[in-house]
Amino acid sequence: MFKNLFLFTIGSLFLISSLPIKSETLWNRSNKYLNHNQPYKNTGKEKEPFLNVEDNNDLWNIFIEIHNKKVGYEDIEFRNITNFCRYIAESVVLQKKIDFYLEHVVDYSTICMRTQTKMIKHFMNTDYHDENDIEVIKEDPKVGLK
Repeated sequence: MFKNLFLFTIGSLFLISSLPIKSETLWNRSNKYLNHNQPYKNTGKEKEPFLNVEDNNDLWNIFIEIHNKKVGYEDIEFRNITNFCRYIAESVVLQKKIDFYLEHVVDYSTICMRTQTKMIKHFMNTDYHDENDIEVIKEDPKVGLK
């Protein structure tokens, strides 16, 4: 039962994320008050202060470049997960009306990335095939030259 509920939840998330969003949906009405186009607040510990939103973007792009140099190739999945979790983290910080510090965004981004990793590992370690599917896979192909 929990397996089916989990599959339904994951499937509905993918379906919802693939649908086009109209301009005046509930999501947009709630997010139009979130200002993502602002620099992070400076705590005074930074060597180079955040002056505009490009500084925020540069910081995350440098983070992604460092990861790519470490692994030796352009990791597109890591970039996508990082950008997604950054957006989620910034939205959470803005919705909770916490100070828009980099520390708070990184904390929520880390939670998001950890959750994404657990979901992916669970999906990869779980066999979702029915017994009938396995029999179909083992059969000889129906089309081909004999």
